[in-house]
Amino acid sequence: MAGLLAAAAVLAAAYAIAGGRAPVGFWARRLRRAAGLEEGTMSPPEPEFGSLSHSLALLGLRVPPGRERLAYFLILAAGGLLGLAGALALGLPHLPALGGAGVGALAARHFIRSRIDAMRRRLERELPAALHRIAALMALSANVIELMRAVSSSLLLADPDSPLGRELYDAAQRVAAEGPAAWHGLMERARLISPSLELLYYQLFRFSQAGGAQFAEALRASAAAQARLLDARERARGKGDAAISSLRIIALVMVGLLTFLVVDPVYSPVVRSLAGQILVAAAFAAMAAGYWLISGMVEDVL
Repeated sequence: MAGLLAAAAVLAAAYAIAGGRAPVGFWARRLRRAAGLEEGTMSPPEPEFGSLSHSLALLGLRVPPGRERLAYFLILAAGGLLGLAGALALGLPHLPALGGAGVGALAARHFIRSRIDAMRRRLERELPAALHRIAALMALSANVIELMRAVSSSLLLADPDSPLGRELYDAAQRVAAEGPAAWHGLMERARLISPSLELLYYQLFRFSQAGGAQFAEALRASAAAQARLLDARERARGKGDAAISSLRIIALVMVGLLTFLVVDPVYSPVVRSLAGQILVAAAFAAMAAGYWLISGMVEDVL
């Protein structure tokens, strides 16, 4: 109970440092301005993709500049305290319980970082349809800014949280404000998000320079290729997720076995001895390291 209360206190502190959740209706207001339904000043720019500020923002925490790492470590501490409380609740001795705290902190870190990967996957799933839409609009207008605004508006109308809709809206605003010089920065940013998005920005940049129907045909071909690529990646990711799920099952079986050894009157003295505690703590550390290594290998491949 003490561990749970401490974890709640740490989370409350992180919430206070972050200044609370993101304003309600943030993207709804941006969508209305994009559609010309509401006047107002521009909202602050989104954090850099993949940054710590971005990860926290995807959790609903708007962290003031300079406080991102503090909020991050407070969340890790809360995860560690929850892991410690869970290990103590299972009756594990103090030394192995510290291993549970480490597992809790790693789980909190994975939860924070996984938001970026989930957003990238959503964006890539939206790309093929957006490419077809842009290619169709190219026959009606040669203005790249209007193309991006039109596609972003349609994506945000369908889903106010559309990551590709947000990205294209911000890109249109940036090109309108900075001119052709903005394309280089957009392509650099897109390289961190998805190579497919970088290719789209390059094609739009070339279209803004030269125009022509050949770009529409290139985009249609790119959309078809993207659909095949994403289908293959989803199949590969499914196999990777199955491997990660197997690791989680093994970890749960191990925790169950350790719990049995702790409560069993025959094995309990051995587990509670110094050597037994060191062995159990080392098993926790090896389990966490193995999970970290294999999940990292899966993500690198995908």
